[in-house]
Amino acid sequence: MAGDTGGTGERGGSSRRLPDDEDGGSRGLLGTLLASQNPELKGSWRSAVVEACAGCAADTPPHLCSRCRGVAYCGPDCQRRHWPVHKSACSRASPLSTVRFVHTVWGLWDAESLPEDCRKSRAAAARLLPSSRLTIWDRNAVENLLSDEWKEVWHALPRGVCQADIARYLIAFHVGGIYLDADAELMQAPPEGSWSLLLLIEQKVPDAKYLGPRESPHLIRMAQFMFATAPQHDFWRSVLELSLGRCRQRLAEGGEWVDGDVLWATGPDVVTTVFHERFGSDSTIEVRLAREFVRHECRGAWRKGADRRGG
Repeated sequence: MAGDTGGTGERGGSSRRLPDDEDGGSRGLLGTLLASQNPELKGSWRSAVVEACAGCAADTPPHLCSRCRGVAYCGPDCQRRHWPVHKSACSRASPLSTVRFVHTVWGLWDAESLPEDCRKSRAAAARLLPSSRLTIWDRNAVENLLSDEWKEVWHALPRGVCQADIARYLIAFHVGGIYLDADAELMQAPPEGSWSLLLLIEQKVPDAKYLGPRESPHLIRMAQFMFATAPQHDFWRSVLELSLGRCRQRLAEGGEWVDGDVLWATGPDVVTTVFHERFGSDSTIEVRLAREFVRHECRGAWRKGADRRGG
């Protein structure tokens, strides 16, 4: 058992390296854990989910804290640095199970690794959430969460950002945790409480005339660059159902997808519509202002068709 220093090898080793056959290899360390909690899910996503070190956010950390087995590290150095944060939560269940994972989607169309500044912001989030595990979902992992209905639509989507939108909804529904855009930085931990879903208000639009032609007329617009959720929440089931219907409709119409189509078919308008029209009075949902919890750079690399998929 670790002492006050974290016991990272100096006291018998509280940072335990996992053999490849115990957790499916270092790449699949977290995937196996998630699969054990979600046995109804099938597919190779279990070994495709990439975990990031809670200390530096580097890929595939091979060590777990042996006291709680709840946080992964590259090795003793990162565990020592993170121990002052993790110490208070080690050996006890997190008071908010919905924040046990911090998910990032990367690799749907990006060939390069997650950029260093994004890794730093993931590590910063881990310092706010002392028992959280950082995950990076690539195309292979996400596609193994697709239902048969979504498989028919997924590969037909002409914009990569649409797939990024659907990916976060699938992860939210099946796994739960905190979702954080790659260009978003968590500034404080989600609030304590009995909520099962934390949604953030991105902005209040002064008039419906400023919305796109297909967007719902609700002036309070919900964010989807960050949220926290328990798994299997009906909200995400409804989001996936509405988005599937809109995608099918837009694909049947044909033609080029402009940015407004993205916002309506898979983007924030789906989350906004479902919240206001179906879940506005749901007592399990906590609603806060986005600026209280997250800084979003809004790089908008997808706008004006920059994410358009070939073929």
